[in-house]
Amino acid sequence: MLLENKIIELLGSCTVRVFDIIDSTNNEAKRMIEGGFRGKALVAAEAQTGGRGRLGRTFYSPKSTGLYFTVIIPPVFPIEEVSLLTPAAAVAVVRVLAGVTEKPLKIKWVNDIYAEDKKICGILAESVLDMEKGGFAGFAVGIGINISTEDFPEDIEGIAASLHTEADRNEIAAGIARELFAFAENLAAREFMPEYRERSYVTSKDIYFIKNSEKQNATAIGIDDSGGLIVKLENGEYTVLRGGEISVRIR
Repeated sequence: MLLENKIIELLGSCTVRVFDIIDSTNNEAKRMIEGGFRGKALVAAEAQTGGRGRLGRTFYSPKSTGLYFTVIIPPVFPIEEVSLLTPAAAVAVVRVLAGVTEKPLKIKWVNDIYAEDKKICGILAESVLDMEKGGFAGFAVGIGINISTEDFPEDIEGIAASLHTEADRNEIAAGIARELFAFAENLAAREFMPEYRERSYVTSKDIYFIKNSEKQNATAIGIDDSGGLIVKLENGEYTVLRGGEISVRIR
């Protein structure tokens, strides 16, 4: 069971809110920031009725078989480094999960964690603007991990899997938040990028990507210092894919 007091004890000075069922922990985090909350926080839920991923996709969030939470991060880093939040979160996740499973963990660009060629975790980083002062008021980094889920919806049953760990979900959530808070304090140092590259699921593989509704074949070459995916197109040209509205698949 997720417990506010236990997570607070593990994290120290950090606001923690735990819900039984909620629409989305990211939605709640954004509501908090829009309502004036400033600082670090962790918002978790036993289940989500409207869990979200990138590109408008849903994230299946059945009760008590997963870990669904959002880390609220204040704007403590240069805004030009914001694209690094997702890679930082991915490394924070694999560092903690590597301590509770023997499964080899890989990061599928840009925001999914894979184990044994199936997705076990998704990450969604969103920003909230400060309408009065300008700039950003805070960031909501949502993380959904399939812990023991067995029955997945038909559209994802072939690509989703669970971690199958007996580890305490409170400790996993607190550990990931702790790592991410530390990364955010010095995001520009990119201390996590070597591990992000090392754990890449797509580097050196033939892929296709969809951008602006157009599908292109390519080969993934590597990841640049800003987390962009360097690819070689079929015509021999090189380009760098950034986050946003781009979907990447293995061929």
